[in-house]
Amino acid sequence: MPERPLLFVLPFALALTPVAVRPVDEATLESLLRGAHEGPLVVNFFATWCAPCAAELPILQTIVAAHPSASALFVSLDNLGEGPRVQALVDRTGLLAPVVHLQARDPAGTMARLVPGWPERIPVTMVFHPDGTEAARFVGVVKAPELSAALGAPGGLLRP
Repeated sequence: MPERPLLFVLPFALALTPVAVRPVDEATLESLLRGAHEGPLVVNFFATWCAPCAAELPILQTIVAAHPSASALFVSLDNLGEGPRVQALVDRTGLLAPVVHLQARDPAGTMARLVPGWPERIPVTMVFHPDGTEAARFVGVVKAPELSAALGAPGGLLRP
């Protein structure tokens, strides 16, 4: 088998490198949630201490990747100072979509201010229309068919 040129292999390898977790404050998170974007946006709220959260991260990424018009954002609600643990989880799960770590003394209180009807438990996955309005919300581990439907599968909320 002929060798592939380095320029062909290298970009593909770089694309599979897990992302660096970015710390964000409340205002920045609000702008990420409410701002307009090109297609549907899936936002998953998780924490490193939540086993169901960690288990669903790569599954959510796979579902979103199957919907080319959609994008994903993962939001860590871990306590301040837990950035290294968040990055370790991102590295372990191989997340490629953006990951932010909310920098708040009271993440639950911050979420209650930002998201009306915040359920005060995680995981939570929300789907936003391109204009930034909420299209769907899943409390607890989301089932793949439900998220796919919300993203535009037959009968979905966000048909292209």
